[in-house]
Parts: sequence; C-alpha cells; structure tokens
Amino acid sequence: MHPVLRPLVPGLREGAIASYGALSATQSAARRRVRIQGNFWDRTLGRGSALVLAAVGICGAVLVACSEASPDAAVTEAPARPSSEPRASEAGLYLVSLRPETEPAPLRRLHSWIARIETPDGDPVRVTRLAVSGGMPAHEHGFETRPRVTRGIAQGEYLIEGVRFHMTGHWVFRLEWVGPAGADVALVDVQVRP
Repeated sequence: MHPVLRPLVPGLREGAIASYGALSATQSAARRRVRIQGNFWDRTLGRGSALVLAAVGICGAVLVACSEASPDAAVTEAPARPSSEPRASEAGLYLVSLRPETEPAPLRRLHSWIARIETPDGDPVRVTRLAVSGGMPAHEHGFETRPRVTRGIAQGEYLIEGVRFHMTGHWVFRLEWVGPAGADVALVDVQVRP
C-alpha cells in the first residue's frame, strides 16, 4: 500500500488502489486530498518552475554520481593507519597484526593486506583455516568486495587480497582462524584518511 494513502484511508485494501471502480466515496475523497497535497510544487511555484527544479536536481545527482564513480577520477592515497602493533585476540590465545602490502593503501583501488598471527611469546603460528570479513561499523556496511586469504607468504603471515576502501573513515577487519591452541577471532581497526 502506498505510504501516503495509509494514514488517510485506514480501511483501504492493497489491491483496491489499482481498481478505481472499487473505491468508495470516502476513499475517492481521500485520494483527491492526497492528489491536492502532492501538487504542492504546482500550486506554489507553477508547473514550469517545478519541472526546472526537478531537472536541476536530477542533473546534479548524475554529476555527483559520475564524478565519484568515474574510472578516470584521480586515485588518492589513503594513509591507512592499521594496528601494526600486535594485539591480543578475543580469547587471548594469539597476537594479531595487520598491515597493507604496499604503503599507503590506495583509496578506491583493489589492494592486499598482510595478517600476522603469533603466539603471546612472539612465535609465528601456522593456522589451518583463516577467514576475513569486515566493513565500516559506523555506516553499517561491509566491504564492497569480498576480501579473502589467498596464501601464506611467510611463517605466520598470510596474504589477504581483494580489499577496497571506497571511502575514508574507520574500517574494521574481522579475522577468524583455527590454530594449534584452538579457534580464535580478532578485530583490527584501520583508519583511512583522505
């Protein structure tokens, strides 16, 4: 049911909106009230001005969308500030650090990160399974891509490929793995700046 009709006509069924002949006199009056309320721009500015405003708004939205999504747009370097210092995992079984493969990590381009997992004593850990996910908690969305661990590159170090920061701000990597001391999880914060 159209949200504008809902408060005005409480008994209107969803299927009755399309069939004009099925509307009662009360529902027809409510429909006229909605139509009058919906023509605010026509009554205030006149039909021509409303069309010009709508066209300007659409053009502006298209320009903004094209400028942000243009493949020729300048790629800015995003000085990502990862947690390069090892931090304890949630269960405290391991220490985890994360760094970009090339510094600084680029903004709006695919790049890779290196995760290092070690024991609390600093010895590298060989994991049997490692998964990565994450996103921007403040915006409640994940990565636009699907980052994944592709291979081990050294003892206790694993390559994460397919990372893309499409905007600046606070990002979080979630690493889950199974190691000799058991399964564990770590959240690693990354601040991407303009």
